Amino acid sequence: MEEIRYVALQELVKVLRVGDIYNDEVIVIDAADPEMKKNSPKELPVRLEAYSAIFVCKGEVTLTMDYLPYRVTQNMVLELSDKHMLNAISVSHDAKGYYVVLSKSLFRELFTQVFTLPKDYIVYRRFTPLQKFDPKDFQMLVDIIIRLQQNIRRKDHIFYRGMIMNEVGNFVMELADISMKKMSLSKTVHRLGHNEELAMKFMQLIVKHGKEWNEVSQYSTELCVTPVYLSRAIKAVSGRTVMDWINEARVSEAKILLRCRENSIQDVSEELHFSDQSAFGKFFKKHTGMSPLEYRRNF
Repeated sequence: MEEIRYVALQELVKVLRVGDIYNDEVIVIDAADPEMKKNSPKELPVRLEAYSAIFVCKGEVTLTMDYLPYRVTQNMVLELSDKHMLNAISVSHDAKGYYVVLSKSLFRELFTQVFTLPKDYIVYRRFTPLQKFDPKDFQMLVDIIIRLQQNIRRKDHIFYRGMIMNEVGNFVMELADISMKKMSLSKTVHRLGHNEELAMKFMQLIVKHGKEWNEVSQYSTELCVTPVYLSRAIKAVSGRTVMDWINEARVSEAKILLRCRENSIQDVSEELHFSDQSAFGKFFKKHTGMSPLEYRRNF
């Protein structure tokens, strides 16, 4: 099985058509840019292996990440790490804020040379990716982001990388400090109900295996439950069936594969484990309203 391809940060900038980028390791995107106010680009969804943080100073940003919807409003921060699929993004007409993306390699360098994050904090962030910050704390972080954005543009500086790494380190440490203090004050013990925990694990599997797994039994076997039990749990938590999620994942994966001109329609059909090209074409048209070839031509 071919390894799933994650886009480089340079490609993400091309998809969103905005942003300041450093060495394919750091992106700072200004939500107030007119390009961000347009409809979610047709190049979505994209897969991204990176840390992401969305800061909203005003208005709102709504997005679907890993098939789950988020609404980020004033003084709120959405943090997402590791491997993710950005399905859709929409920015209100009055929105102001920033989308910061750091590559996995840069994060690894920071952890090796500067600091480590406690395991309980990592678990806390997984269960609470969206937080509302005190306005002063929020503005401090935004000030760091603005400095980072400005330094990315100073390409002729003799200590260019050092300045970037310094600001990135400040950003991550300040954000972690604020979040860990919030975690300590809240004394929140994150315990999910069985259905919620099962749903979370199911969504992680969808992101990881949505390209090759197309049957409920494949997910239920991995999760050590029956297909019926899994179906009931996912329906109760999300309001959608397991097959709804599986089909959405297959459509998203198909779009990503079809955007690569090197893949023939037959190649895409085989990659997604359809019985033949005709079955893939019928499936894709049913869920998108166009044939795979029409989608490719429109793209």
